[in-house]
Amino acid sequence: MGFSIISLITKVATTPAPVFAGLLVAVFARANGMRIAYAIVLVFLLVAATLRIKLKETVAQPGKIRFRDLLNSYPQALRESIGVWKTLPHSMLYLFYVNLTMTLALSLGQLYYAVYAIEGSKSVLFISELDWALVSTALFVTMIFAAIPIGKFIDKIGRKIPLLVSYIIFFPAVLLFMYGDLFRLFVALPLVGIGDVLFFSAFESLRTDLVPLEKRGKVIGLTNFATYIIMAVGQLVGGILYEKAPQLPFFFILVFLVPSFIITLRVHEPTKREK
Repeated sequence: MGFSIISLITKVATTPAPVFAGLLVAVFARANGMRIAYAIVLVFLLVAATLRIKLKETVAQPGKIRFRDLLNSYPQALRESIGVWKTLPHSMLYLFYVNLTMTLALSLGQLYYAVYAIEGSKSVLFISELDWALVSTALFVTMIFAAIPIGKFIDKIGRKIPLLVSYIIFFPAVLLFMYGDLFRLFVALPLVGIGDVLFFSAFESLRTDLVPLEKRGKVIGLTNFATYIIMAVGQLVGGILYEKAPQLPFFFILVFLVPSFIITLRVHEPTKREK
């Protein structure tokens, strides 16, 4: 439930963004509108960084950070992050594979949804910029209203089934997007939002259940390290595929849903959850 609440708060903040961005582009044209948008983003990032100074450490005895030792400690930190997996249940390793597979799948099309949809030289669907802003808003609104019910759903029936359900939802959503018009996009993107909340809320909850508190930093660190590498590769490959045929990145999203589903079947929820 906690991860769904976090998702809810995030989506409430981001819901007006597509419409606001669309208005900036409509009023100031694309180049100046984007410059203004990025300036606003920079201001909000600085505000967020300032607020995070107020966060309290959850580790009982945190070590001191010595910046001169960061590079020297990097190899050791990497070895420790890899070594910690030997002490974790096999289900956590399967969950790690699922995360990498889904990251690769989703990153293939991540940068190209707008290119595919919005009218332009590389577009397939030729949706107007304002219509795309409205469709994107529908995505975030759906995620807001879905967050709390999905959190309760995950707490009630467990984490594994919501993961499996998310793949089933992603499949028709991507197909509707690939062969979409404006009406189908208003169906497809909310489905993507529901699948997104299901997958990431269940994934984070299950990872928390499987990994003791004192080992989470290493596990999350290595997971993020691998995730960013896979994401970079996926976005590069997605661009190459898009140049070959615009539908290919989204087709391969569908392909990668199959191994993700199969690997998730190997995941077992712990009888006793970590706190």
